[in-house]
Order: sequence, then C-alpha cells, then structure tokens
Amino acid sequence: MLCRRPHVRYNGLYWLRISYYKKPEWNMWTPEITPGSVLQVVYYRYFYFQRDGTLLYAMLFKPPKEVINIFKKRGIKVHKGEFHVERNRVLITVNTPDSVVEFRLQIGTKGRGRNVSLKLLEHYSFSEPDRTGWIVNFDTNGEVFRYYRSRKL
Repeated sequence: MLCRRPHVRYNGLYWLRISYYKKPEWNMWTPEITPGSVLQVVYYRYFYFQRDGTLLYAMLFKPPKEVINIFKKRGIKVHKGEFHVERNRVLITVNTPDSVVEFRLQIGTKGRGRNVSLKLLEHYSFSEPDRTGWIVNFDTNGEVFRYYRSRKL
C-alpha cells in the first residue's frame, strides 16, 4: 500500500519546457535583428526533490541532460525551497532573493510509470521575501512537469 501512495521521486528531477513567441526588442545594441522578425523563447523549470522535505529549483535555458552539474554544484541560479505532499497534491515554496514563489501541483502517472508527472495547478509569487506586497498569479494552462531520472544526482 505504501508503494502505491502518490509521492515525488528523489532519484532525478522534474522538468517543464516553456516556449513562446515574441517580437524582438529592436534598439542600437541589436542591429542584426530585422524589423518584423519573431523570436522563439525556450526555457525550462526544474524541481529536484530531496528526502528531507527540501528541494532545489531552477529556471534555466538548458535541457535536462545538461543541468545535472548545475544542481550538483548548487550554483547561484539554483534556489532552495520546501515541499509538502498531501494525498496526491504537492505544495512547493521557494524563497528567492527578491520574492517568494509558490507552486501547487498534482502528482500523476503516465505510461512510463507511477509518480512521473506533476500537473501545475497554481503558480504565484509574492513581491516581497516576507510574503507581503503584491501577489502575482501566473497562467498555468495545465502544464505538466515530466520526470528525468539521473543516477548522477
């Protein structure tokens, strides 16, 4: 029964690829951009859960296979946070230098196995590190974090 209970996995990381198009900002530092062109922006969000209830969070431009060393070294782009699992839901709180970011996710299964996906239900941030100031809600569109297993972490 304990094996069937929804939980997060610890021997890898969960990742989400975010992609969108935008018009480039044309100014004197970007003369090579032709007017009327469109840029595709691609970045990734990562969660690396640890057994003590903490996690490492990062937003990077690199795909999952290239970020293992960044998490091992815990560079400046990696932020430490806490998580709590209740039934099939995960609440994540990450303190960054400028704000507090929170995520609410639902643990799911895919064809590859159990607990290998996290559906993003809510994502918001507080503008001040002490949870005061403006609250910014982000659109989630039911995005799903996928699991990437790594023996190197």
